Amino acid sequence: MNTNIDYFKLFVSINSISSIFLKFRKFLRFVFTHPIYFGRLCYFILTTEYLRINFLKHINNLIFNNAYSLNFSAKKRIDAFIFHHRYIQFILNPKLFQDKTLCWQFGEQDKTICTRFEFSPIDHTIEGECSVVLYLIDEPIAYMSFIFVDNNFIMDGDSNVLLVCRHQGVKGKFDKIREANKLMMNLRMGNALLSTLEGFCKSLEITKIYGVTKKIQPTGGMRKQIDNCNDMYDEFWSSLSSDLSLDGYYSLTIPLDRSRLSPTSRSHLSRHKRHLKRKAYFSESSFQLGFMSKTRIEEQTKVNMCHPMKRQH
Repeated sequence: MNTNIDYFKLFVSINSISSIFLKFRKFLRFVFTHPIYFGRLCYFILTTEYLRINFLKHINNLIFNNAYSLNFSAKKRIDAFIFHHRYIQFILNPKLFQDKTLCWQFGEQDKTICTRFEFSPIDHTIEGECSVVLYLIDEPIAYMSFIFVDNNFIMDGDSNVLLVCRHQGVKGKFDKIREANKLMMNLRMGNALLSTLEGFCKSLEITKIYGVTKKIQPTGGMRKQIDNCNDMYDEFWSSLSSDLSLDGYYSLTIPLDRSRLSPTSRSHLSRHKRHLKRKAYFSESSFQLGFMSKTRIEEQTKVNMCHPMKRQH
């Protein structure tokens, strides 16, 4: 009889059991400490058609993971999650994201670049429930993920804001990203995606975009330092002359002040003008998309109010 013991496998098994036990204990502590919050979250997910399919994963992300910002408590994450999806249901339309709606597109037939609004993959929703995704042909190469929140979640204020929790290229797609930059006349993908969100915010009358710093980015601590992902967040927002708050958020006022980003030399002036023209196109395209989505919801609401029986179907 073989009496050899694989101590490594034994250690892994014990460690896994311990991890599950600690997670279960944390879950019970949250449920018994905040039963109303937990019940409210469960009810909201189960009564929202497009969320209930991933019920357990949403619960896991909101209770056990540091979703959206490391500054958010579990209760704050749940409030933000519910606010965001209610905003989509009553101000926009879930189909806008479910259908991966095209925002803008340009390029030649075999070299097209475009952006689409999508729900973030469930494994990445801790970095934002929705994303504007940059595609080269039919391949996603970069993401900017966000949630809609009440301004009180971040600063004292009355208006709704958009919180950007992630902006990065897809791993292993560096050559594709470089090719896309050439198609956009060397405009950085982050600026292209942000200009798209700018127009979207205008259509929704949102006047502030916030971005997380590397210190409070949800998965920043999990990434390898060699990827330089953490530094990328601060570098990007700093390049936009954004304001930095003491609690770790960059803020930009909509519409963006392009004059603060004027080139310092004449040699860069023509390229700067081309970039401004391209950003204006991105912003205007997303404005039209957001405006049409919002208008359809408003029209449908009026129809339902005039014909109450239609709401039953």
